[in-house]
Amino acid sequence: MEARGTGRPLIGRDEDLEAVLAAVSEASAGRPRVVVVAGEAGIGKSRLVREVADRLRARGDRVMSGGCLDIGDGGLPYLPVAEAIRGLIRDTSGPEADRLLGPAREDVELLLPGLLPEPRSGVASGADPSDGGGRPMDSDTPPFAGGFGQARLFERLLGLFGRLGAAAPTLLVIEDVHWIDRATRDVLTFLLRNLTDERLAIVLTWRIDDLPRGHPVLAWLAEIGRSPRSARVDLQRLDRAAVIRQLHALSGRTPDPASAERIWRRSEGNPLFVEELSSALLRGEPEDQPASVVEILLARVSGLSREAGEVLAAVAIAGRPVDEALVVEVLAWPEADLRVPLREALDRGALIVDPVSGQFRFRHELLREAVERTLLPGERRALHARHAVVLKARPDLADPSPAGAASELAHHWAAADRVPEAYAASMVAGQAAVAIHAHALAHRQFEHAMDLEERLSADARPSVAERVALQRAGADAADLSGDLARAVALTHASLELVDPTEDPATAGLLHGRLGYLGWLSGDGATALAEHRLAVALVPAEPPSAERARVLGGLGGALMGMGRWAESRATCEAAIDCAASVGALAEESRARNMLGSDLVALGEVDAGIEQLQEACRLAAETGNTELLIVGRT
Repeated sequence: MEARGTGRPLIGRDEDLEAVLAAVSEASAGRPRVVVVAGEAGIGKSRLVREVADRLRARGDRVMSGGCLDIGDGGLPYLPVAEAIRGLIRDTSGPEADRLLGPAREDVELLLPGLLPEPRSGVASGADPSDGGGRPMDSDTPPFAGGFGQARLFERLLGLFGRLGAAAPTLLVIEDVHWIDRATRDVLTFLLRNLTDERLAIVLTWRIDDLPRGHPVLAWLAEIGRSPRSARVDLQRLDRAAVIRQLHALSGRTPDPASAERIWRRSEGNPLFVEELSSALLRGEPEDQPASVVEILLARVSGLSREAGEVLAAVAIAGRPVDEALVVEVLAWPEADLRVPLREALDRGALIVDPVSGQFRFRHELLREAVERTLLPGERRALHARHAVVLKARPDLADPSPAGAASELAHHWAAADRVPEAYAASMVAGQAAVAIHAHALAHRQFEHAMDLEERLSADARPSVAERVALQRAGADAADLSGDLARAVALTHASLELVDPTEDPATAGLLHGRLGYLGWLSGDGATALAEHRLAVALVPAEPPSAERARVLGGLGGALMGMGRWAESRATCEAAIDCAASVGALAEESRARNMLGSDLVALGEVDAGIEQLQEACRLAAETGNTELLIVGRT
């Protein structure tokens, strides 16, 4: 993320500024807009956006901001959205925050546990007409499962931004989307497609030289660009006259013509490099300083003490803003020993204090990357291991969201090449991502754990049952993130591990899952065959929830093909089996399908009774996904 709070002047950006402000004005009038501010590293994207934000705040608009980080495979789930909401809660009075959050409160608590105080009496945390209705059950009911959970979260966030815009024109800034996580990407896509008359402008900053051709984020940005609600501002390098004005603003005096010409030539009009070269000149560093970008940046930290260098290395490996406490723990220093080298790094301008969080961060992300690249591979692994050890022992120093903290820990263990720890952490991170409906991240974490299985020692390798459970979790996450082919492949891989004669129930459930995936892919014949095989595998005696589930799956496949009479008989068998073992969820599903069969067969009243009973059972189980299915 580009430097904030450095006082870098905004030079040569009048037209760019007007373009962003024009889009924001459209949004303020109830015509939502998204603006992509693109440019190379150091070109001034964050400085331009900060100028826009300052002007909007001055006129009473609301500004929310968050940034993406280059941490692990796919980043931390919902990180910039959570950061923006955290700032909203911090800057808003308690009663007003309660009103604005409304039905989204529970979802925000899922992303940011412990951040919110108890709701005040008389403040609704349930239904809201502007949010498409509330939850038809007690607040103790667990969140929606699967795809329904993600849909609910997105709808609630849409409602939140609607209420924010109704109170005041709102700007949401998401910086560094070249590192955006898939969950945040999906949220923004949903908002762009579903915003109507909300007074909301979204500004995204993107470093154009950071993504290889074919990267999925490029396709996503191209999709955004095709929307009539979007605008793009491409920041170009400064011309010679603008560079001279920037040098004057930085030093407070007219620059020497010869020095100005050298800086203009070597910086090629990149504002960050103009500033770095000017700073080096003011520090009296040699005129023949190397001109490469990395060496220009590293010149700022050359000559620092060994201790200050160790501080910079620890912060670089963290990959995010950090507190003093984390640096102290990672370096295993007495707290008093940190002050002098930390002050040295601040005085040299390598680190700055984030004006919002009070944490320490690199003055520019490029400098962090440059410092990290100077470390030897062994040094990097050791520092990642230290971060992992500290974050595991001190979770209060990790990302404030459980999913973010779990993902961060998995990243450090993997980068440290600590295979057993990375394996366990990836599974925990996958489960934490599932809990907040970040299914693409969950899929990656489960896949990473599977990749590590062969590197585990013989005595640490998971059992067959554990491997099957992991692959099934990976298949579910792949399905929910839209990778149907991988979900099918993982389910087949699970079947290869299961002996149907030894464990017919598990084999049957897996074939039933293949039937469902076949239906999703439009292959009805294969789906029906897999469901029939599932029923054949799971024993009828003794009755079991597994038997009821595969019967229900077959009944659903038959219903979907219009074979209602056959489906009716199958669903009735599923209901009898489920009722005999108290499997309420399976009974609810089967009654739902039976109700549809009866309506299609002309027995409308009987069908409605079955659908109502399906909803009653769904509410009793607390399975909100079943309740939605029953009511629709």
